[in-house]
Amino acid sequence: MLIRVLSQRLIGLFGFFVLASIVIFLVVDVLPGDPATLMLGTDARPDTLNALRHQLGLDKPLIIQYFSWASGLVRLDFGTSMTYATPVLTLIAERLPISLPLAAFSLILTALIAIPFGALAGLKKDAATDRIIRTGMQISLAIPNIWLAIVLVLIFAVSLHWLPAGGFPGWGAGVWPAVRSLLLPMVALAVPQAAILARIVRAEVIDKSQENFVLGARARGLSDQAILLRHILPNAMLPVLSVMGLQCAFLIAGTVIVETGFSLPGLGRLIFQAINQRDMPVVKGVAMLLVGSVILINSVVDLAATLIDPRLRRRGEALP
Repeated sequence: MLIRVLSQRLIGLFGFFVLASIVIFLVVDVLPGDPATLMLGTDARPDTLNALRHQLGLDKPLIIQYFSWASGLVRLDFGTSMTYATPVLTLIAERLPISLPLAAFSLILTALIAIPFGALAGLKKDAATDRIIRTGMQISLAIPNIWLAIVLVLIFAVSLHWLPAGGFPGWGAGVWPAVRSLLLPMVALAVPQAAILARIVRAEVIDKSQENFVLGARARGLSDQAILLRHILPNAMLPVLSVMGLQCAFLIAGTVIVETGFSLPGLGRLIFQAINQRDMPVVKGVAMLLVGSVILINSVVDLAATLIDPRLRRRGEALP
């Protein structure tokens, strides 16, 4: 039954969140350096350091620290930043309006580039058009985000003066100035991912082109464009959507480098600064938010695929 499939997905989602929280807590906790020493300096007196460690709860056993932190997550209390003396949730809320649109726009741009070019390459298999597109895919895959970002800045900011080289004016300055400052980071994030997605689209178009329903459509005299739009792409979109769900993880992770390179005050730059400053509550809070977002997005995509494809639904119902 459908309810059983949904229940299994929710239980799995909860398990992933718990596992992610444990991994994040342990990884952050074993980072080198003492937060108290970093905050007070190496010349601080031992009794002062011990008092601060007690205040921060760093003198408690790891299991106590974890459950204290995890219970706070349930209450949406991510703790207080050691550096800014501000609730972590407040810092996250201030930076989400930058990172969230950047990741979302990058994913949309990825689809807008990948689906048309991948479909065209699949329809023109082994032709000159296909070879050109595949060469472009290989080049895009080989380009690191940060190198592409530098090239884009040199061309569009330094040489042509069309777009800003970095910074963010804020949404209060207007929609276009804000979006304009995100265009170069968005392209730097989207191009490598578009190359990956285009290869998937191409493979699916080639595979679906051999199906009986496509051969029947051709026998009825439908044009290649009509066959592509009505028959091939709708049946090819399920694996494409699954890959796009996985790409959200790469886009979110890529914001750490891109936001730092473009001086964007988003979540990526926040966690980068927090790692340098050994601000554990911020590191754990932002990392949990990013990992949780990826888990949630992939679970939604997986659930949507289950609801769309009856074969997946029956497979889930057949599980003991």
